[in-house]
Amino acid sequence: MGRLLNKSIFTEKGISLIEILISIVLLSIIVVSFLTMFVQSAKTNKISEDTLVATYLAQDTMECIYNSSKTSSFNSVKVKGDCTPKNDGYDTTISIVKEEDLYKVLVVVLNQSTGRKEAQMETLLSWKQ
Repeated sequence: MGRLLNKSIFTEKGISLIEILISIVLLSIIVVSFLTMFVQSAKTNKISEDTLVATYLAQDTMECIYNSSKTSSFNSVKVKGDCTPKNDGYDTTISIVKEEDLYKVLVVVLNQSTGRKEAQMETLLSWKQ
């Protein structure tokens, strides 16, 4: 009888409540870690998307100004009117300054909702006379 009692005490046929609670706590810690990683990843993707769109707008504006410099004589008001993109969510400013024989062109794209500068491009152009 002593052997039977001793054997039944040391055999485990199930999971105790403490083991279940420990496993739930460990799984919760792991899941929370992954959730914060996913949230941070979503924020990073949004910032990257904003930067990409703004860079495209700046490049498109710069290409329009370059085309104007090769096809028409310099007219700052006309160039700014023709080349400023109409895009919701972004403000594009164009600055053209004459420096000796060249024109310094600066294009800045700001995010309207945050006011943050998303992209900036600068170049020197010779204008058709």
